[in-house]
Amino acid sequence: MRREAKQTLDREMAIIRWQKYGAVLVVALVLCMGGWSVLGTQPQDAEPLIGVVEGHHVLLHDEGHTRFLLVRVPDRERLIRVVLPQRSPFLAGAKVEVYRNRVADSSRERYLFKRYLTQPGE
Repeated sequence: MRREAKQTLDREMAIIRWQKYGAVLVVALVLCMGGWSVLGTQPQDAEPLIGVVEGHHVLLHDEGHTRFLLVRVPDRERLIRVVLPQRSPFLAGAKVEVYRNRVADSSRERYLFKRYLTQPGE
């Protein structure tokens, strides 16, 4: 009887041990995957570009509005869309400096407005 009771207790302790360490293992895997998804999507390479402002676009939403510049850069056929900071004016035809941020292992690019280089017509 003692041998059977010991085997039963050993089985129950193994189940409890797996439940405890299994939960820790699942949490660790979720944290690793979350960290990889956050750190893996950070911009790895930023290069400055010079372009000319062709137009603008405003996106209205509940929190207010977001202003975009439509900029023509030499290495792209299409216009790129860059978020314009709130206090910056829209100057059509001006040269601007933007940064192109690339994410490692992806073809995704984001553009960030830096500053106006010239006034329109210069």
